[in-house]
Amino acid sequence: MTEIFEKYSEKTNFSFNLESAIYSGSLLSLFSPFSDRMEHFLRREYEIEGASALFLHHIYRAIFWLGKNKEEIEVVLKIVIDSNLRPILCEILKANF
Repeated sequence: MTEIFEKYSEKTNFSFNLESAIYSGSLLSLFSPFSDRMEHFLRREYEIEGASALFLHHIYRAIFWLGKNKEEIEVVLKIVIDSNLRPILCEILKANF
């Protein structure tokens, strides 16, 4: 995941860590979707690398960016997951059948 977000970060002019902002935003959405104050607590509770320099507006910008580029990122993730899992699945099938 890190490589994928680094690749896309180069195309943006964000001055913050895109991966950390998306991860922080995801945690915020999961644990407390209606509380912006909870973000500070989550950041302290879960030590997210690169999140100490984030502000709430960075997280919102990252989530908005993710929504705009969702389809392109899904295609890249599918390719990465397929290429990493295919050899493992082949070995499992050979061993079991």
